[in-house]
Amino acid sequence: MAIDPYAACPGGTGKKIKFCCPDLTGDLEQIEKLVEGDQTSAALEQVDRLAAKFPGRACLMATQVKLQLATRKFAEAAATSQAFLAAFPDNPLALGHAAVADAIAGRIQEAAAAFDKARDVAGAEVSTDLVRIAATLVQAGAQAGHSGFAQGIVEWMIDNSLGTAEEQRLLAAVVGSAGVPAALRTKARLESPTADATWRADFETGLEHARAWRLGRALTVFRGLKPAAGRSRELFTNIAILCEQLARPFEAAEAWLAVADLPGLDADDAVEATGRAIALETEADEDRSPIVPYERRSATLVQGAEGAATLDLLEDRLRHDEHFEPAPYDRSQWTTRGAVPPRSAWRVFDAVPTGDSPARLLATLLIFGRQTDQEPTATLQGFQPDLAAARSTVESVLGSTFGEPLAATLPATTPTNWLRGAQFRPASTSPPATGVPTGQPAPLDTMLASQSAALWRRFVDHWPDTPLPELLGKTPREAVREPAAARRVVALVNEGEATARSRDETTAWSEIRGRLGIASPDDRGGAAARDRAPAAVAAARLCPGRNRPAAGGARHRPRCRFRAGRGAGRTGTGGPAGRHAGGPLGGLRAARGPGREHRGKARGDRPPARDRQDPEGERRHARRRGTQGAAATRRSDRDRAAARPPATRPRA
Repeated sequence: MAIDPYAACPGGTGKKIKFCCPDLTGDLEQIEKLVEGDQTSAALEQVDRLAAKFPGRACLMATQVKLQLATRKFAEAAATSQAFLAAFPDNPLALGHAAVADAIAGRIQEAAAAFDKARDVAGAEVSTDLVRIAATLVQAGAQAGHSGFAQGIVEWMIDNSLGTAEEQRLLAAVVGSAGVPAALRTKARLESPTADATWRADFETGLEHARAWRLGRALTVFRGLKPAAGRSRELFTNIAILCEQLARPFEAAEAWLAVADLPGLDADDAVEATGRAIALETEADEDRSPIVPYERRSATLVQGAEGAATLDLLEDRLRHDEHFEPAPYDRSQWTTRGAVPPRSAWRVFDAVPTGDSPARLLATLLIFGRQTDQEPTATLQGFQPDLAAARSTVESVLGSTFGEPLAATLPATTPTNWLRGAQFRPASTSPPATGVPTGQPAPLDTMLASQSAALWRRFVDHWPDTPLPELLGKTPREAVREPAAARRVVALVNEGEATARSRDETTAWSEIRGRLGIASPDDRGGAAARDRAPAAVAAARLCPGRNRPAAGGARHRPRCRFRAGRGAGRTGTGGPAGRHAGGPLGGLRAARGPGREHRGKARGDRPPARDRQDPEGERRHARRRGTQGAAATRRSDRDRAAARPPATRPRA
């Protein structure tokens, strides 16, 4: 495809190709043909030769970086992007490619600053390459956990109609699927200054920059107003929002905590600001202590002269001990990695399950046979507190002692997630020989209900006295004694209730609220307190839906007809001050609450309860529904005929 000489230079110089690089038109056409033919490596070799022959040409440097990224030569792309930026410091593509290089290296804050400057320099003339760079940064930011940065780019694209609607929807889905914290799903809006503020003019200048997506300039203006504005809610709110979008989670968290500490602020608003601060602190440092590490310990098995027969006897003892249960595993996953698979794998439980007390899973035990260079070994792995509880049981059966934890990079989790992730094994029951009586739950339902009840009973007993990183190492029972720390506890409990996915979980959080002496919103003021609460949280209490981002982004709707006002649960567009909370970035979804579930069916679409127990009544209901549907169809046909304009005869 021939290149239009009056098209914009692919190097982002702002000039036409004819007036920027006319001597490279033929070479650029050849490179474009190679790329269209999926010959990316050949195209990169051609660009490298041209870059050596014509150094310092923006079109070649931009194309070179793009092809290096396409061929996953990230180190070379980073070096080329730095040279490109040094030669053209005000080039939007040079700034954009530098942002991509920083994002790949994990420097999201530097990437956000570079892309904000690229967006500022480009102004209204945004090239297609810069839009592609923006899409790459959305994915990198979402994967790195900086949801505010990724959301901000998607909002900028929607606000300026950049990319297709399908591309915008897919990018919004990328952000949602990466897991936006519940506290950050509600859209925070930029605040306007009070009418009598002496610093109003400068504040309006900052707002103008923010609404034009010049976020760095806006943040500089607002920071400069701190001495004059003092402890202004509007000022710190705007600083927090801008820092979220510029991937500055520490500064954003400090600003939200400053908002929460303002005198005279409504209690619900203070808790909401504290919740956002907690989520941003986690975004800034996911591994802050205390955490629950995952450990792996090894022990050498004592083997007699019988050899493999000793291991057979050992496995037989494990099989007959009710603290152990065989665990299935895929040998191919071990051999694919070049590792020796174990002889057997076992789940280790804390007790023998009884009718009312399921056994909790503690760890996994792996038995390895004799190898050429080592004796038979056993490996015990699990989270540190569970592993400590399982060691004595396992060592008594094996007759061996486990050593120190193996040095390896293993995952860790937060104490709350560790308590939530507990697994239980109920006592085995056999179904009655005559079948399950009508109206009685099936054995599987009874087993699942027993597991859920045991999980949340343990959660309620342990969570109030567990040190949490969200509470800066304090337990919830200790934190409720201090006003600032108590807001953190309330924010965590509110989030737990809003994101609860089962009735047992909702009941557990309500019981924790009572044990810690935290008043519910209804107790603090009835309907007035509910009106002051965020609309999305009110929707979570009234709508029993699922609190998880939708795969389709903007197309997600709660499974209930309730809508929490026009600011939540609806799709909207606009800049940072005009986005609806439930737009394509996924506002706080209506969460499953304690109320009765809505199945998405109107009352007339299913038979009454008494008819569902009576087959003949259900048939009568089906006939009645079919008659009503036929009558409605006839009425709709008459309505369409009446609305149709009368036919006129053409004139002769």
